[in-house]
Amino acid sequence: RGYLPPHASGPPRHRHRSSSESFTVLSGRLTLAVAGRLVRLGPGESFTVPKGVAHTFRNDGDEAVAVIGEVRPAAHFEEFLRALYGLSRDGRLDPINFALAARLGESMPAGPPTPIARALIGVLAWFGDRLGRDGSFPEYTRPPTVLADHP
Repeated sequence: RGYLPPHASGPPRHRHRSSSESFTVLSGRLTLAVAGRLVRLGPGESFTVPKGVAHTFRNDGDEAVAVIGEVRPAAHFEEFLRALYGLSRDGRLDPINFALAARLGESMPAGPPTPIARALIGVLAWFGDRLGRDGSFPEYTRPPTVLADHP
């Protein structure tokens, strides 16, 4: 479940290699840009973007949008999002970390043609591996540990 404030942009155009992404609007109106066309959804309406199709979303309206997003199969998509948000928050979202996270979530930017984007992500992630960076980003993706009370 997510919220998008009025007149807010969503993520850059992207595609998922092996997952579809569905959106169900709970309130407000969501605009999807899917493969060069606009799809506008209101409360109770849904749309599924097939795997491999370039898309993004935004809120063009004056009220917040509440939406349920679902990625199937999910694989490591939640970890991918947690890594992206954590890296961004901590000022660590450099090209190598972005590539490692994209590899984790099987997602890629939709700007360049797919073979070029895949190669670029692969090369940057390879460098990340060689630099010893942990592309699973455990500092963001693992649940926090609960410490037992000690007497």
